[in-house]
Amino acid sequence: MSQITNDVFRPNMESFNISDLMDEIKVMFEEHAQIVSTKMSVHDVSAQHNTVQCDLLKGDHMRLQQILINLIKNSIKFTK
Repeated sequence: MSQITNDVFRPNMESFNISDLMDEIKVMFEEHAQIVSTKMSVHDVSAQHNTVQCDLLKGDHMRLQQILINLIKNSIKFTK
């Protein structure tokens, strides 16, 4: 957080596929979720609402991945 407040934070802006990122994260956690008897699923919201899906995003792939990993770890941890 101090990097952000000190204006040192520089995101790595690159194009990436969000569906691929979500698939990678799901694979990372599926086995762990099964071990702790927690069901894990990833939902494609655009398919549920008949919208055009745009999987290509521009942003900091690694930071978004780390945020999602931390959120999922905590959700598994506190779902026991």
